[in-house]
Amino acid sequence: VPTHNSDIKVASKENSPVPPYTPVPNDTKSEQQTLENCSSDGESFKYEFENGHRTGSNWGAFVNIVCVVAGTGVLQLPYALSESGWLGVILMFISGIVGVYSGTILIRCLYYDRTKRLSSYPEVGEAAFGKIGLYVTYFFHYLYILGTVCIYIILAGENIDGLLVQVDVNLGSKVTQLIVAVVMWLPFVVMKSMREVAILALFGLLATVVVVGVAVVDGFVELAAVHAQNDITYRVLHITTLPSAIASISFAFSGTVVYPHVEASMKRPKDWPKVLTVGMISITVMYLLTAVCGYAVYGNTTVSPILSNLPNGVPKTIALILISLHVILAAPIMLTTFALEIEKSARVTEERLGRVKEFVVRFAFRSIVVAGLYGISIAIPYFSDVLNLVGALSTCMVFFIFPLVWYVKLFGFRILNWRERILGVIILILGVVGLIIGSVQAIQGLVKHINEGNTSAPAHH
Repeated sequence: VPTHNSDIKVASKENSPVPPYTPVPNDTKSEQQTLENCSSDGESFKYEFENGHRTGSNWGAFVNIVCVVAGTGVLQLPYALSESGWLGVILMFISGIVGVYSGTILIRCLYYDRTKRLSSYPEVGEAAFGKIGLYVTYFFHYLYILGTVCIYIILAGENIDGLLVQVDVNLGSKVTQLIVAVVMWLPFVVMKSMREVAILALFGLLATVVVVGVAVVDGFVELAAVHAQNDITYRVLHITTLPSAIASISFAFSGTVVYPHVEASMKRPKDWPKVLTVGMISITVMYLLTAVCGYAVYGNTTVSPILSNLPNGVPKTIALILISLHVILAAPIMLTTFALEIEKSARVTEERLGRVKEFVVRFAFRSIVVAGLYGISIAIPYFSDVLNLVGALSTCMVFFIFPLVWYVKLFGFRILNWRERILGVIILILGVVGLIIGSVQAIQGLVKHINEGNTSAPAHH
């Protein structure tokens, strides 16, 4: 169960722990010894929480990783495969590997100076590049979190609107998005810390697994009918829209901004690499099932989100309800990460302001955040375009580029063995292509739909 950095009190320097992931250049044995120096019960980590110690289980960390990472991005992946061609499957495998590698080296960076643990994603940027690194990281970090919640509001609002239309209730997407925003707002303003909202992650995980199952099974059930009614074609590689596919895939795999908070909660923090690996394997399997099935069935007719391809019926209704439930439950987790960091910087604490004033300030700030995100969501209600833009502008940086660059800056280039250097080149190429060209393509698509004035926000071909 993740606990935010504001709940952490770092021990004095004299009693500082041996960091669990601080590597020694070109010395695998030394690094392994460093890992083994960490006690199995976590007592060598003197980071105290409100309830005394790190108490989160490996299972709790796994659930949070899968819930935060495996969300709306899965619905875009069949369409991403149609943009990249079948070779996009290789991109997904690579992204799964990058997810494990980036998440592991990011946590190593938290312990880089062997005296204290950095507590958040932006603090690593500051450690690597000073105040400039901090501010640049904050920009992309918050763009990712807030952009993701906008996507959640758009998607859940569209889903609920579509379900209500089936029973002759026409509220319109703006009203249903308002309902979604209010439901997200309630736990966000009432629950103060990550620990309190973490139970929501379990429901989100279950919802995602069921949605993937429905999409795969229902898709293959429709395989014969779809191919009989349409001239389905496929591509092996589609260079023109490959950058957009990279942006979509990076969005689907990115969860790095939350990892420091998840790892901070673990009773056995030295198990982080194993937990992350199992989590990323699970996510990659779900993604490949959905993407390959969706593209195999619908080919060039694939749209985003993939649920729009499925025929109306009980399975689709279940999937729409569950994915809506998932994003509504995941949003408070994402927003709480953002809010706690801002509130910490602004010194919004009970000790400084008192219990009542602290609650009022926190309530007002968090309410303004949700209201602003709702305004953006109804202004540009285009799921696929917004997801591509957020993926290109933010996750290509926070997922591909930042962790690797910080790692090399903090530990030196010699820390990378030859395999890591090859992987590093691949990571940087994917990140830069997705960031620059993917952003241009996403903006072009968004401008096109805005100019068309199509505020119904249809599924995008």
